[in-house]
Amino acid sequence: MVAQGIAPDLITCNTLINGYTKSRDLDLAIQILEVITQQSTLSPDVYTLRPVLDLCVSMGGHRLDGVLEVLQARLEACTGSNGGGGRYHQGDHRVNDVAAMYSALIDACMMTENAKSRGLAGRAIASLEAKGLGYRSQIGYSAVQVKNQADKVSYMAP
Repeated sequence: MVAQGIAPDLITCNTLINGYTKSRDLDLAIQILEVITQQSTLSPDVYTLRPVLDLCVSMGGHRLDGVLEVLQARLEACTGSNGGGGRYHQGDHRVNDVAAMYSALIDACMMTENAKSRGLAGRAIASLEAKGLGYRSQIGYSAVQVKNQADKVSYMAP
């Protein structure tokens, strides 16, 4: 596509990422994620990030930090421009997107045994609550369980 002068859109990139993650090819999935983040006209969404996060976690956290950085930048871009002091209001079209991305981040962090990731999940829950959004887990965790795990991590930290 690119060789023919056709720039891929987000749906095309998401389709490629979905295929690469299903075939467990994390390197190619991250390459496509990098293409998305380098283009000013594209912005990763939950359909971009969730499969990559899930694959990173299923591979023992391999390359998770880089994907989390992309997710954090996307979340900051969403929340920094809403004009509401970081809070969302009913009718804001970005509410579902942001809540879904935070939930994907939290789920990915909770699936690891990594204390740093568990702590990040706790901070993400706090960020969601500060924005007036709720956590919707795809793997069965409640916000209270996430907070309890994060509290254990911070209690055990030196």
